[in-house]
Amino acid sequence: MISLENVTKTYHPGDPPAVKNLTMEVKDGEVCVLVGPSGCGKTTTMKMINRLIEPTEGKIYLNGEDISKKNPIKLRLEIGYVIQEIGLFPHMSIAENIATVPRELKWPREKVKERVDELLDLMGMDPEHFRSRRPGALSGGQRQRIGVARALAADPPTMLMDEPFGALDPITRARLQNEFLRIQSRSIKPSYLLPMILMKLLRWVTRLQSCGKVTWYNLPLRMSF
Repeated sequence: MISLENVTKTYHPGDPPAVKNLTMEVKDGEVCVLVGPSGCGKTTTMKMINRLIEPTEGKIYLNGEDISKKNPIKLRLEIGYVIQEIGLFPHMSIAENIATVPRELKWPREKVKERVDELLDLMGMDPEHFRSRRPGALSGGQRQRIGVARALAADPPTMLMDEPFGALDPITRARLQNEFLRIQSRSIKPSYLLPMILMKLLRWVTRLQSCGKVTWYNLPLRMSF
């Protein structure tokens, strides 16, 4: 469970806050979307949950534990994170990129290999063909899929996904959204998602969170556009 209590982030004294008094909760098994225009603080909120930046005020809890008291590296190993820029390591193979967190967690080598191949299959990418390739040899959509696979690799209890399907073609996007639903159905984990195109996600989110004043909506939607 992710919980934010009166979280504010101001980068420079005197500037308006990037995030102001944000209070929200994402329960286990919920898919939550933070909605708002560019620059309203969506990515800043995610980075504060992952302690890439620190809040100016307020508290953030992960499964009831104050994250400010956790080692930042250990915290990040517990969170699957898909960033907007994808962020694959260009000098590493696709298999090595996907295996980043399992290796840090000291998984056995054979278990790591099996997990890499499983996730490549999940992404619709033949392990024999893609395992040893480098990110520079992939298309933008393929790199996006590897970014999602890397976030899922250690089966984390918490997922932060910043526009995870933004660079994908419509067919691949629909496939990954369906696979995400399947993953959600077989495991209980909170997932915190920040979409660019809201209408493409309404079929599978469970909660919406507006950027600014907190407003929750239950889904299926009782909303008109």
